[in-house]
Amino acid sequence: MMLGRKAQFYLVISIATFLSMIFLDKTGLSVVISELSRSLHLTTSELQWVVNIYTLTLSMLLLICGYLSERLGVRRQYLYGVIIFLLASLLIAVCSSAWLIIVGRVIQGIGGSLAFATYLILISRYIPQDERGKVLGLCVGCGSVFLGIGPLIGGSFNSVSELAAAFFD
Repeated sequence: MMLGRKAQFYLVISIATFLSMIFLDKTGLSVVISELSRSLHLTTSELQWVVNIYTLTLSMLLLICGYLSERLGVRRQYLYGVIIFLLASLLIAVCSSAWLIIVGRVIQGIGGSLAFATYLILISRYIPQDERGKVLGLCVGCGSVFLGIGPLIGGSFNSVSELAAAFFD
């Protein structure tokens, strides 16, 4: 079942935006680590958990989430993943405890994994075959741009002392 042109456009925008958010979330944090550590009085161990638990959770759950997509439905799982990711970002932006940030990063990883495991299926299922390469290139290209400029964006949040904003993509 192919979608109409307008629905395809919204799907592509959604996927490109989501990939940008998950890549930005990984790299944008790297330049605010010292400020985060100083403002929340984090130990080295807590700081390592804040930095690494998101990627660890995201990576660890990808295969399981790929399997789940057949049970939940691809569109539903993608939507749930994006919502969970955004709610976790909001939680992290407002909390001031190291352990709440770590829990929020785990939840972000779960949401990211749910959605990341389905975006290729959505493209192959709802985009015409002759346009899939362009769409995939556009989505991954947008994500890659934010992977590259993540430290710049994180640094700009750090320079204006809005540390919590670095987590709220």
